[in-house]
Amino acid sequence: MRSIAEGGKLVGVSSPPTVLYVEDELSLHALIEFWLTEAGFVVQLALDGAEALEMIRTAPPDLVITDAMMPRVSGDELVETIKADPDLAHIPIVMATAAASPLRVQRMLERGCSAVLGKPLDEDTFIAAARKALGLADG
Repeated sequence: MRSIAEGGKLVGVSSPPTVLYVEDELSLHALIEFWLTEAGFVVQLALDGAEALEMIRTAPPDLVITDAMMPRVSGDELVETIKADPDLAHIPIVMATAAASPLRVQRMLERGCSAVLGKPLDEDTFIAAARKALGLADG
């Protein structure tokens, strides 16, 4: 389990941190990979929750950012599976969804998401949510 060390940084976070971005819309992969890479993250990409689970179990990332609506294993199912696994539950998750109603946001936060972002995504908000989920100070 990760803990906060001096300076507010999470112990156990890679340097640079690894982010797994899970999204079935290929058109978003290049853009999000660019944003995250420019912000100093190592980026892994998955097309759906099933592929993401395989990757997470093989080499757990520091952060998962996932779409909600995907084939095979949805973002909701991915969150539930990660949070139910004692070996993976410590991984912070940010949900990005076009269906970010107040009720859905509340439900996903209760299920263990660090943040829920509405689409279309905004670069500054997206990167700030990733940094916050990892316990990294702004700047």
